[in-house]
Amino acid sequence: MPIDLSLYPKNWNQIANSIKNSANWTCEWCNKPCRPPGVSQKDTEQWLKDNHPEWLPHLYKIVEDYEQGIIKIAKPQRFTLTTAHLDHNPANCEADNLRALCSVCHLKLDRDDWNRTQKVRRMKLWEKHGQLTLDFGSIGGT
Repeated sequence: MPIDLSLYPKNWNQIANSIKNSANWTCEWCNKPCRPPGVSQKDTEQWLKDNHPEWLPHLYKIVEDYEQGIIKIAKPQRFTLTTAHLDHNPANCEADNLRALCSVCHLKLDRDDWNRTQKVRRMKLWEKHGQLTLDFGSIGGT
């Protein structure tokens, strides 16, 4: 999901890199080592072999294809370190609100908030087009 950089402070890249450096380019939730600056997605496999071979199996998604059999698909983005806002507010860049998370953990953090805000956006869109919404929590209880 793309970010709206206008919601972030002008020095966001510096803040984010500081958080990632403090975490030693390791996810603070799952302890996955993530690619430091200078290691491209293309070079992720070799970087893992050289530095963190125990994490190499996590690079791949295994799928079964009826024609080709078992296929390993490389997922280098799983080793991308991000800086996450625990309160989902990009303007709140206090250190205790920020965590260095791999892309997988960051998505898990944002999933519940995204589902909640998506429901609100959907309701506003319905109302904009004249569709009424019901608050089922108030039915039968006045």
